[in-house]
Amino acid sequence: MSANPVRSITLLLAAAIIALVCVGFGCSLAKRATDAGSNPPVNGRRMNDKMSDRQILEIFGIDPASATSTVARGPDGYSTHYTAGPQKIGITRSVVTGVVVWADGPIQGNWDLTPD
Repeated sequence: MSANPVRSITLLLAAAIIALVCVGFGCSLAKRATDAGSNPPVNGRRMNDKMSDRQILEIFGIDPASATSTVARGPDGYSTHYTAGPQKIGITRSVVTGVVVWADGPIQGNWDLTPD
């Protein structure tokens, strides 16, 4: 009894299509997980690149008036480092890398606020 070549080719093609769909779906899920991981919420709120430094500090529960700050200027933007008690926040605004926030202290992490 010989195998039907048309049926074999059809099954092989169907398996290849299913594999491609699964790979594409998996890549889509991985991208969403990466995107969500680059900007996790802080105190239940998400930051974005349109926010002022004041708004970002308030998300961390910091009163901007009580924080000390230093500014470092670079060729493509600037970074401002804030300290309020044990909490340290750095906000970099660059035409090359966009807006990036880092935190050290009770709340720690890195947030890339550059839109996709």
